[in-house]
Amino acid sequence: MSNELSCKGSPTSSASVRASLVTDESHFSLVSLNSSVSQDEFFRCRDHSDVVLKRMQDYLQSEKLCDVVLIAGVDGRRIPAHRLVLSASSAYFSAMFTGQLRESQQEEITLQEVSGDALNSLIQYCYTGAIEIREDTVETLLATACLLQLSTIVGACCNFLARQLHPSNCLGFSLFAEQQGCTALLKLATAYTCQHFQQVWKNQEFFMLDAAQLANLLRSDDLNVPNEQEVFHALMAWIQYDAEGRKRHIPELLALIKLPLLQPSV
Repeated sequence: MSNELSCKGSPTSSASVRASLVTDESHFSLVSLNSSVSQDEFFRCRDHSDVVLKRMQDYLQSEKLCDVVLIAGVDGRRIPAHRLVLSASSAYFSAMFTGQLRESQQEEITLQEVSGDALNSLIQYCYTGAIEIREDTVETLLATACLLQLSTIVGACCNFLARQLHPSNCLGFSLFAEQQGCTALLKLATAYTCQHFQQVWKNQEFFMLDAAQLANLLRSDDLNVPNEQEVFHALMAWIQYDAEGRKRHIPELLALIKLPLLQPSV
């Protein structure tokens, strides 16, 4: 009973009690910080990069803080952008803006032989990480991506084209890939051409090859044919397509045919 009375009858005011609690809590916090168990914390915002990219995209759309204008040489389209974003996305722009090239000091830069639509799509990709690849624009997009050294887009375009391979277009894809330096697509298209040679040589693209291109094809040991007669017939068909202009190539091309494997009836 005395304990209860002493507690209730304590002369300590409620304000002093609160002060004591604060003092105790402060003391407790100091003790915790000085304890042997660290209370440090490493914080990471998972959405930070997405939020920053979205803000940069908003700046692009509103043309705020833009410090360079890219001009497409084909049609003159003008596209404002930010050097920092372009340099972070493209090795081509990184070399242009961080090196000693005169473009690093220019506010307007013309990219020759580049179309406005392809350039705009690739600039948008630098800010969003997303791009639409369509059958009617993929070759232009790939050529521009190769120029800007956007390797992820080059790979995506090559994969897209690889899925479109057909005996009627594989030779064209091979030539295009060679021109653009797309080794992955070139390898796929060449392998497809060899595998489907019996169908390939009956399509228009085959007859449009020049002598050097045909020689490279006939020189391959990977042609999927039932016999050497198939290769011989393909060569003869190519020559007859323009006999007057191509007959001078007969000796060099005929040397690529494995004549001992031909049947006597040929």
